[in-house]
Amino acid sequence: MIVTFTWAIPYPGIDHAGGEYVLRHTSALADRWPVLMVAENSAANDRGVDLRPRPDRVRVALVRPYNRWTVPQLAWRVRRKLTAITASRALADHVRRDVSLQQSLREAGVVEFQWTDTFGLAGVVRKYAGGAPLVGIAHDVISQRQGRRVSALPLPEPVRRAYRRWIRVQERRVLARLDVVITFSEKDASLVRQLAPGVVTEVLAPPVATASPARPRARPVGTPPVVAFIGALYRPENDEAVHWFLREVWPHVRRAEGSARFHISGAGPSADLSRSTAGRDDVVLWGYRDDLDEAYQQADVVVIPLLKGAGVKFKTITALSWGLPVVTTTVGAEGIPEAAEGAAIADDPAVFAEEVIRGLRGGVEAERRAHVTDIVQERYSEAAFVRRLQELYDGLMRPSSDGEHGG
Repeated sequence: MIVTFTWAIPYPGIDHAGGEYVLRHTSALADRWPVLMVAENSAANDRGVDLRPRPDRVRVALVRPYNRWTVPQLAWRVRRKLTAITASRALADHVRRDVSLQQSLREAGVVEFQWTDTFGLAGVVRKYAGGAPLVGIAHDVISQRQGRRVSALPLPEPVRRAYRRWIRVQERRVLARLDVVITFSEKDASLVRQLAPGVVTEVLAPPVATASPARPRARPVGTPPVVAFIGALYRPENDEAVHWFLREVWPHVRRAEGSARFHISGAGPSADLSRSTAGRDDVVLWGYRDDLDEAYQQADVVVIPLLKGAGVKFKTITALSWGLPVVTTTVGAEGIPEAAEGAAIADDPAVFAEEVIRGLRGGVEAERRAHVTDIVQERYSEAAFVRRLQELYDGLMRPSSDGEHGG
């Protein structure tokens, strides 16, 4: 059995890339071993319980979160806001008190933690999990993400440096409690090794590519060319990216390609973004879409204008897998070796705009894109991911006390 601590219970149609990853990760594990997922209760997680993958193999335990405004709870909230690492007090207390969960931990072959903000539970979990390996799935490296965020704040540089040092210490502390850390790129694995050299680090390419190769279609005559951004808009990094593109890049594109349209797709657009795009004939704010394939099918160029964030950007891999011209920043391309060959990378707004215009005019070599698409389709395929994940967990799995290996 595998016990998973997570903040999101995944389900088909979940509106963020991390949740989609957990959906595929859990489904792949459930094909071999029963899984118990433990998370705080929420409306989204209630939905996850009803729609979870493989309900015959995946059980869910939801824990009521602490919402009382006590001094300890307030201090925890402040610390969590500052670090984006601090684990849930409600989950930690649940592990200490729930006899049934403690028994599940004793029987587990692997205990895993999705997202870095659950890694802090490893200390209390180890008391009950015995010799089961504790595995953390690092969707990104928090000290890199938070360091980039603080760099943009109007603070004295000594304060920024002190915060960056402090957040590295906090992340090192939670990483050191684990036996294995799984990252999605060699870049992130290198960062983890620098922070916690004593922890085994494995790289697992996420299953992000489309199910089958999808070459870009020819645009019907008379229809305007479409530049597209596709990503969860409630994430601050994505909201900032779209605003930057609209303000700094899009005017250059429109001067060169007056009929072009900018399509923005993703859940949770901010009120500010809604106001700034309202009434415009050159920008379409789609918001949440049931079928993101349609957004890619409509696009002539996909942009990933991220200025902050960390980890592998699934949206970049997905766009490359569609065989579309992709223009991204350095942040959007990092950790994805295929981006160096298959995407245009620019951080200067004028250069970024030039690359978008070039893509709209067919200046990006289709043969080169097709070659990169084939590589992406293979490396980030579902089949390759399932094979690698199951082989990895086969090597980690502690046999249960009754000798059952799972399955």
